[in-house]
Amino acid sequence: MKRGVVMLVVLLVMFVGCTRQGDESTPAEPEKEALESTKEALPEEAAKAGEEDPDVKSCLQLVSQAKFNEALPVCLEALKKHPANERVKEAVETAKAAVAEAAAAATDAAQATQEAAEEKVQGAMGEAAGMAP
Repeated sequence: MKRGVVMLVVLLVMFVGCTRQGDESTPAEPEKEALESTKEALPEEAAKAGEEDPDVKSCLQLVSQAKFNEALPVCLEALKKHPANERVKEAVETAKAAVAEAAAAATDAAQATQEAAEEKVQGAMGEAAGMAP
């Protein structure tokens, strides 16, 4: 029973890690350097500029659509780029909580299914024992 629950949790974690969609390309070096210098010089402006980042937009959109499994990796990437962005921080926390809640619910459902199956097996074994000559 525990083995099945552990497998389910592992599969859920793998699913969450594999659901990141989008462009994996990185910005050109001059653009990257300009963005970094902006972040260092003006943290508030950098946080606002982060709103234009595709990962930030995707993160906020996915969380608003309650697509938490898809949102979590995107939001974590956006948070790496824009650690001062409060909206992204909140989105990460929301997505983490929702994914954890879904994993807990899936674990509970798997456990209930396992227990029901065990009860059926016990019932079938009881019936078979009663029919033995």
